[in-house]
Amino acid sequence: MRKSVCLLICLTPDGNQIKFTIRDSGPGFSSEELERVFEPLYRGESSRNRSTGGSGLGLTISKKIVRRHGGGLTVSNHPEGGALLEGWPPAGGPD
Repeated sequence: MRKSVCLLICLTPDGNQIKFTIRDSGPGFSSEELERVFEPLYRGESSRNRSTGGSGLGLTISKKIVRRHGGGLTVSNHPEGGALLEGWPPAGGPD
């Protein structure tokens, strides 16, 4: 079965915030993964290791970058299946 990823980017009506949504067609996150997914060096599944790629830092770094710019980043499971990542960095530059 081929996995897919969907990326959606929206600008809020007032133009002050961008929202992006990334959804994949995989199995989604377990309840433990949802609690730990932003922890540094956490890899949710055993197939993710240094030899197969992935250091467990990608989501940790992504969340820090978005938060430092005044936005947020969350993870969840889509009701129809798959992982769901939503972020909302501000649309404008620093004041």
